[in-house]
Amino acid sequence: MVAVCSVDNIHTDWYVYCHDATRPRCTSAARHGGGTPPWPCRNRGERDVTKIICTCGNVAIALDGPPILTAECHCTSCRDAAGRLAPRPPVQEENGGTRFVMQRKDRLRVLKGSDHLASFRLTPKSGTQRIVATCCAAPMWLEFRGGHWLSIYAARWPDGSAPAPALRTMTRDAPPGTVLSDDIHNARTQSAGFMARLFWSWVRMGFRNPQVVDVKGVYHA
Repeated sequence: MVAVCSVDNIHTDWYVYCHDATRPRCTSAARHGGGTPPWPCRNRGERDVTKIICTCGNVAIALDGPPILTAECHCTSCRDAAGRLAPRPPVQEENGGTRFVMQRKDRLRVLKGSDHLASFRLTPKSGTQRIVATCCAAPMWLEFRGGHWLSIYAARWPDGSAPAPALRTMTRDAPPGTVLSDDIHNARTQSAGFMARLFWSWVRMGFRNPQVVDVKGVYHA
């Protein structure tokens, strides 16, 4: 067997996900849909890498290993941010929720375009910031003040290939009349399991809170 790498193209290289098998390095252009792969597949036993880029391709990030959790948020802040940022394609699901893929800060790398990143806050005193690629107005991730994780917008994965949500959170904030399916747990706030996943990831990080990138720009919407 050999390492199997796949590319789902909207632009050439939009998304690369390497599944390790027995081959230590994957360098075949054919396995990457043409062109040179941006990095080799990892050796067996090491974590997979997911590459995500903004809408125009000027900003690229790498996610190292599996996420902490994928969740669909229905809080008022996420709805307000989605409305004010008004990205294309939109970040909201059909039911109004915003899906996030949550990853440890020490497992996210900015590969290129850090100079295009800017911080958007709903108010000057907001404890959370949304990092936006100013080149194409694409929201990239959400960061909570003091948090050891980042919530990457699932809309950045092409063709609906982002991990499916494990639960919905903050459903008490959903507008009246919102219909949510019962395929996953619909938590009114942040559930105990949700918080436990975050805490355990922090334990495994040694209670660290590393800085990913120094975002100096401010985004206005």
